[in-house]
Amino acid sequence: MNSRRNSIRTLRTTDLVHYKVVLLGASNTGKTSIIQRLVFHRFNQEVMPTLGAGLSTYDITINDRIISLDLWDTAGQESYRSLAKIYYHDTQAAIIVYDVTSIETFYEIKYWLNELKSSENSTHVLAIVGNKVDRADERVVTPELARAFANDHNAFYYETSALTGEGVTALFKKISLELMSKFHHRKEVNGIEVTQQNTDKKNFECCF
Repeated sequence: MNSRRNSIRTLRTTDLVHYKVVLLGASNTGKTSIIQRLVFHRFNQEVMPTLGAGLSTYDITINDRIISLDLWDTAGQESYRSLAKIYYHDTQAAIIVYDVTSIETFYEIKYWLNELKSSENSTHVLAIVGNKVDRADERVVTPELARAFANDHNAFYYETSALTGEGVTALFKKISLELMSKFHHRKEVNGIEVTQQNTDKKNFECCF
């Protein structure tokens, strides 16, 4: 029994690795709702637009290693976009979200890609995510178009529904696996560090 406790304690104190992930995209694409579905297992129809940025933490265990993702939810409104650059610093992964029922939000992906490039930050994992797939009758962006675009920009493509939860957990598992592959056996790279932290802690807070 003691050895089991010790093994659990060892896992939690020596194998918890942090990665910083930033979510980008136009306003009302569902970035906040995706995070709330992932972390709190809920969907709020009346979610307020993000002002500045929101921070949430999500932990996942893969191959006996606890991966702690610090998820930065940035504002998509034009009046706040200049602030988003603050959160690109030391980012290991970026997720650009668009609404599959809005071609305008798909076109805006190029803006966010250019923002990442101009930030001089070396983002190691890039995902393009089509959200709101539950609204199939209103869909205007096909999976084939989005997947081809993602391939052209060295990103992987996922589809999600924050409303139903479809694809959400799988997306962040994929992100975690990609990050582990990029940083295999490395203890600290650009803010990635092994820390002693309560792995059950999940929070959501706003930054202005």
